[in-house]
Amino acid sequence: MVYHDAELRDWAVQRFEGFATLVGRVFGDKKKRWPDGRLVQTSPLLAPRSAKQGNVVATLNSHYLLVGPRRSLRDALAQLVILHLDEAQSIEFAKVFAKPPKPNKALRELGRSELPWA
Repeated sequence: MVYHDAELRDWAVQRFEGFATLVGRVFGDKKKRWPDGRLVQTSPLLAPRSAKQGNVVATLNSHYLLVGPRRSLRDALAQLVILHLDEAQSIEFAKVFAKPPKPNKALRELGRSELPWA
């Protein structure tokens, strides 16, 4: 098996201004930076096309084993936000996301200006 620093689950590729990063939940971080299940955004990928299930991808600082299928960024973030809401908030969030609005609009409707990034 190829060396990796951590596993990334529920992951999605985020592209911005010519760079690609990953967003997902980290597990088994050998560098002890984050607890299991922590939502992270990686540094830029060195080879974005290698971001496929089962591959180890390199970023500027780490190597991640991608566990499970790639998700859309919208779906990955929606699931991660719901994990941190209570039941009533989860129901309201699900109603907002029942139609495919832009994520920023959906978050404003919930009274949130941005996600609480770590």
